[in-house]
Amino acid sequence: VFELKGRFDMQDQNDQTNVQNAYGRASLDHYFSDDLYVNLFTDFEHDRFRDLRLRSRIGAGPGYRWLNTDAYTLKTAVGITYTHEDFIVAADRDFPGAVLTEEFTWRIAPKQEFYQRLDVFPSFETAKDVLLRAEFGYRQRLGYGLYTDLSLIADYDNLPAPGRKSN
Repeated sequence: VFELKGRFDMQDQNDQTNVQNAYGRASLDHYFSDDLYVNLFTDFEHDRFRDLRLRSRIGAGPGYRWLNTDAYTLKTAVGITYTHEDFIVAADRDFPGAVLTEEFTWRIAPKQEFYQRLDVFPSFETAKDVLLRAEFGYRQRLGYGLYTDLSLIADYDNLPAPGRKSN
């Protein structure tokens, strides 16, 4: 299963930009059985107000689909990652790490679903350096593999750029 995902947010108020961020992800789940798979992914993030010009990450690891019914799907995965953070002002940093992922989907109609996903990225270099991304939303499938969604996203960086907030 191949997934390509992107999001861009920009907001101006009183002729001043107060939100400018983007996120992109490419992911491939290759199934060895009905439930056991390996996940390969890369993702990219930009957030001007977190001093983040570009965070790029690549990772891979095994996963398991614990629940797969007509109404519900529950998957988890673990793996290794390599992250590069290119900051606008602060010093750039790179680090190897892990990824822990949980994803739950509840199909309420043939083309409509609620979903929840949690990604945790602890660094192997510094135990207190943890990135977290949580997403909850409603998805409407449009056909041909396309969909639109309405979601709430929380990004947390335990060690943000100097002078910036964690989320």
